[in-house]
Amino acid sequence: GLGLLIGQVGLGAWIALANAPQDAPAISALHLGLSLAILALTTAATVVVFYRERLGGGPVRASFGSPFGRLVLWVIGLMFVLLISGGLVAGSGAGAACAAWPICNPLQSPGDSDLWLHFGHRLVVGLTATLLLVLLVRAWRTQRTQPVILTAATAMVVLFFAQALLGAQLTAGFPATLLGLHQATASATWAAAIVLATAVGLARRNRADELADCALAIGRKGLVKDFLMLTKPIVVALLLVTTFAGMVIGAQAWPQAGLVFWTLLGGFLAAGGSGAINQYIDRADDSKMQRTQKRPIPSG
Repeated sequence: GLGLLIGQVGLGAWIALANAPQDAPAISALHLGLSLAILALTTAATVVVFYRERLGGGPVRASFGSPFGRLVLWVIGLMFVLLISGGLVAGSGAGAACAAWPICNPLQSPGDSDLWLHFGHRLVVGLTATLLLVLLVRAWRTQRTQPVILTAATAMVVLFFAQALLGAQLTAGFPATLLGLHQATASATWAAAIVLATAVGLARRNRADELADCALAIGRKGLVKDFLMLTKPIVVALLLVTTFAGMVIGAQAWPQAGLVFWTLLGGFLAAGGSGAINQYIDRADDSKMQRTQKRPIPSG
């Protein structure tokens, strides 16, 4: 880790003192790669420390022998390629080569290297998104007894798609200030992926453990309803009604359908998420009251 940090600092000093082109794609990719490696080592070390404290000290070993563990390693590798390719796109100025989203057709200008670079980045994004969806489904099926793994996998997927949507806004000509948020979300996604990989490795689970977790989900009815009830849908519906009324009154006209959809979707996710967190915090109190004993968490 220290060697990587020294290398990154040295590269930055060379760029500054030798008047090297700071926007050179290769230099940007190398500098980004070192940053990602340092963040990965720091995050993994933090997870290992907390894991050792929970076990009371002693040596820890990692194993990725289960199918889910191997899938996580594939996702980590592909996500690293994705972030590096994004750095190449930004460093080469290829971000403006394709204004459409999500489709990017390089055959419109076969000789444009920036367009092909951007197209390659889009392909990696699509492949990564597909694998992440597969990983999320398998996490909820095979890691039901592993709260750290389940939380990290869910957070990683949510952050990834949030980053993808931010990237779409940037290509659509939105303010460049979103670039900082886009990069911050990418860092958070990478950190969540490292937490997931470290937790999976330290759990040392095998195929039999994952099959046992799958058996817990067989015959489980009402799972979708439980997730919906965690969001407190009646309360959220009342909030969305007042939100829409405020939009109409504020604009003194009917707002555009797209604006209404994204505003209400964001409101539902924000209010529903806070409702779920509230139910988790109050789980002990809910189990003591007859009115709340049938909520998803206290009822099991």
